[in-house]
Amino acid sequence: MREKLIEVLEKSGYPAYLQGSFTEDQKYPETFFTFWEFQADDQYFDNVPVFRDHGYWVYCYSIDPDQIESLIWEMEQSLRENGFIVEGGAIDAKSDEASHTGKMITVYVKEDLYGK
Repeated sequence: MREKLIEVLEKSGYPAYLQGSFTEDQKYPETFFTFWEFQADDQYFDNVPVFRDHGYWVYCYSIDPDQIESLIWEMEQSLRENGFIVEGGAIDAKSDEASHTGKMITVYVKEDLYGK
């Protein structure tokens, strides 16, 4: 599922990274996405996991505060079109860099563990 999420995020033309994966000396891109998987719960049938519910926090950071509003909205639509459930709207996200502002959305997607 992580690969699917990255693929959808990068269709925007901006890179996507695992949250917290930048090194101290690495410079932030002007605009980018990060994500964090906070949930991976299995659903069972006859004591066998058949589905897995993934939950992600998706962050968008940019040096352009006006761009971030439209970009996160476009990403919400793109994620929905690709089978993700977007819960609620975007909220402000703290940035480690004073030059960047951020927004965050919560998304879910169900994985069929048998690929049917």
